[in-house]
Amino acid sequence: MASLSVEEENYVRMSLLLTGISPRAARTFFDSEFTPACLEATIQKEYNKLLDLKKKHRINQSQWNLLCPRFPDTEDINFLVCKLDLISLVSIVIHYYHSMSLGKNQAGVKTVQSLLAAKKPGGNKDQQEKPPKRDKRTHSDVSEESIDNIDIMSIHSDLKDIKKSLQDTVIKSDLESLVKQSDLKELVTSIVSQLLNTLKDSITAEFNSKLREKTGQLQDNVDSLNLENHLLKEKLREKEIKIKELDEKVEDCNLRSVDALKSANYNEQYSRKHNIRIVNYPEKNNEHLHAEFINLVKKDLKINLEPTDLIAIHRIPGKEGAIRPIIAKVRNTDTKIKIMRSKKGLKKDIKFHDDITQKNLGLMSRLNLTGKLENVWFYNCSVYGKLQNSKSGNQRIKFDLFDNIEEKIRKKTAS
Repeated sequence: MASLSVEEENYVRMSLLLTGISPRAARTFFDSEFTPACLEATIQKEYNKLLDLKKKHRINQSQWNLLCPRFPDTEDINFLVCKLDLISLVSIVIHYYHSMSLGKNQAGVKTVQSLLAAKKPGGNKDQQEKPPKRDKRTHSDVSEESIDNIDIMSIHSDLKDIKKSLQDTVIKSDLESLVKQSDLKELVTSIVSQLLNTLKDSITAEFNSKLREKTGQLQDNVDSLNLENHLLKEKLREKEIKIKELDEKVEDCNLRSVDALKSANYNEQYSRKHNIRIVNYPEKNNEHLHAEFINLVKKDLKINLEPTDLIAIHRIPGKEGAIRPIIAKVRNTDTKIKIMRSKKGLKKDIKFHDDITQKNLGLMSRLNLTGKLENVWFYNCSVYGKLQNSKSGNQRIKFDLFDNIEEKIRKKTAS
């Protein structure tokens, strides 16, 4: 290996100091000052002073995180504090080396060289003499020191002590195995590149694994939702079929109910076909309506009825305080027609009417309310109406219970 220049030799010595000797020396020196078993208790005891140094920016955030991690159980506190001390020590040594390389402190260069030089026979007797033992500092004394109060000469003295304690272990032959700055740079670059590639591959693999896992979960969820959607569609289709069937049944029931109501109304009205409704006929105690009705028809209407022509006659409930109406049932339609055609001869406000059902009376009332019919009447179990201003006989309309009155009148008018 070619001989090294002074600058290269200084660089190699500094590199060896920083990478090989300083961590072990700093750990040994630190452990001699602070017992590892009591280190955590010392930090907790002097926590307020450390916090004050942090507030004054004597301790940066990174160093504070090493001193007081969020999860103390995950890392050795002694080792963290050692790293903090080592960081401060390395920063000062680097400052020395920087000043040395700029030629601002040549004495510093000689000091570093003398610290790292191998032990030679006939050297300075003062250097070979055992250094005086220093009084061991207490924990409180060390914790009260601030980073800004570190004296450069004290650092120099500490490094000198370390050099003396390690003189026998550092020989010049150790430096022959060191590489040049360019080789070291290539080596570091290669290692960093490999670490980055390994980290990249690891991150990529983990990312792909997580991505596949999440994608699989999402795909499972999508498949589950699709299945549920399909089942819901099937159920909805079944419900729609049932609703359609129910609609058809309801419509059929409506038609049947309409037909039933029409039939019931017609049957009720047909059962009253031979009935005559008599109003305003005076009530008497112990009245004989059968004989009185026959005499009334014979006297006022000039119609002779046999007792057998009148099947039944009786009063029905009416309005409170008013004369109750009478229902008379004759034997056949001819007898009723004969009486009804001659009813204009009745006297004393007595009136004869057809016995009409409540549903037909309601229909006649609705027809009169339209205002479009000139006359509304009942004949032979049916209700009829005549359009206003009608000159021909074809303007007569027959209405049923569930007819759309307006639509039926409009169609009749249009025709």
